[in-house]
Amino acid sequence: MVLQRNFVHCCIISLLVLCSSASALAVDVSGYNFADELKSGSQKLLLNGVGIRHKYFLEIYAIGLYLTERHDVTADIVAAPGPQRINVTMLREIASDELGKAMLAGMRANMTTEETLKVGPDLITIGRLFGSLPGLKKGDTFSLDWTPGVGAVIFVNGKAATEPMPDKLFFDGLMKIWIGDNPVDTSLKPYLLGAKKID
Repeated sequence: MVLQRNFVHCCIISLLVLCSSASALAVDVSGYNFADELKSGSQKLLLNGVGIRHKYFLEIYAIGLYLTERHDVTADIVAAPGPQRINVTMLREIASDELGKAMLAGMRANMTTEETLKVGPDLITIGRLFGSLPGLKKGDTFSLDWTPGVGAVIFVNGKAATEPMPDKLFFDGLMKIWIGDNPVDTSLKPYLLGAKKID
């Protein structure tokens, strides 16, 4: 009987340790969790950094950057092989076409004219996608995934919303919206590069 009680006690302690370890592997951003690790196919992705996009002192969305290895320099991230992912959770309601226009402007601000022309069809795809959505509400999610050999796919609330776009230059342009030389939010960039941490 004593052995049985000790066994149960050890199991409870083990479960508590596992639960506390699991919670430590997620970063809370305004009540939404960003896992420290994700899977892309058979490969593990690590949370490189996470932050909040602000505009006029308003919190617009939380965003996390996932890579196979952590990097703190944009050029190294662009050059890194393997899958990459950007996860976004909306913190307030926003018109989807407004978000789409902001993303296109952010890409153009960080790409040369030649690069912009090269990925022109993919830019049209983004414009059409966000122009066709009814709007994004608080808690809605979208992710931008890069898979070598497949391409870039945009997911909205967990469902693929585009066909794969195979040009890595296009996905690099997406990442540079936030970590390029002319980021959409200069205060957010160091968080995504891991130089700063969410409190």
